[in-house]
Amino acid sequence: MTIKSATIRMPQRRSYGARGPRRTHTGSSLNLFNSSLRGVLTFLLLLLFLCLSIIASYKVKGVANDINRLEQKYAAIQKENRILNNRLEKMTSRATLAKIGKRLGLRPPEEDQVVTLPE
Repeated sequence: MTIKSATIRMPQRRSYGARGPRRTHTGSSLNLFNSSLRGVLTFLLLLLFLCLSIIASYKVKGVANDINRLEQKYAAIQKENRILNNRLEKMTSRATLAKIGKRLGLRPPEEDQVVTLPE
């Protein structure tokens, strides 16, 4: 009797379909890195949009406050202008000027005091 060594052969996996070359398994860490990188980039993009919207709303509120303040100032100036126009009309009326002239001792000019210049 002869001693023969026995070897156990593991069956090889054969593909019966027309698949391309098999990709080697690189591990799940690469897929996890790609998905987490995509998530981080999405989060940063959303954070950027949030910051930009907050800045824009802050500037819009500032401009609205400026417009409100200027409208109030414009209304106050218009009120002061109406008051001054009324005072001007009152001071330049004939009756007021005549009254002030009498109080100061003024009288209308006589005919020899008026000189007309030729054109």
